[in-house]
Amino acid sequence: MNIFVEQIKAAREGRNYWTGEEISKWQLQQKMLTVDFATHKRIKIQDKNSKI
Repeated sequence: MNIFVEQIKAAREGRNYWTGEEISKWQLQQKMLTVDFATHKRIKIQDKNSKI
């Protein structure tokens, strides 16, 4: 199980993965920005490593 994916699913459902509490739209947007940034970073690292 990928915790990162599960956190995203929970956020899209409007709840905190760890506590089950409801989250605001602002918190959801913040989570999605974090995911976008992390995904972008991971892709750049993979691309850099694949060229070696």
